[in-house]
Amino acid sequence: MSVKHGIGKFLSGLIAVPVAIVVVVFAIANRQPVRVDLWPLSTLIDVPLSLVLIAAAIGGFLLGALVHWAISTKLRWRLHQTIRRAEDAERELAILRNRQPPSSADMPLPALSRHPDVG
Repeated sequence: MSVKHGIGKFLSGLIAVPVAIVVVVFAIANRQPVRVDLWPLSTLIDVPLSLVLIAAAIGGFLLGALVHWAISTKLRWRLHQTIRRAEDAERELAILRNRQPPSSADMPLPALSRHPDVG
């Protein structure tokens, strides 16, 4: 096990334990029932207040995660395209660097032309 993994696990526990304690205390303190109207179904149910609030928090988290996922998908696609273009450019640069410069025997001499005024 790497040190990073151990530290991450420790920090996760350090955060998760107090959050779990707060959620349990909150649920115990808010046990009174509230009437919830499930609007499209025209159904009324009585549930503990803590359950309603925790469900709303989870729903908000999931909605935020969905928005984040949608945005990050576009960014990951753009990153992939940029990396591919950079790799193509690096390959082309390597090809150009490996080319031998043409020797002077292979290069044609410029054509000499007489200027009309010189004679």
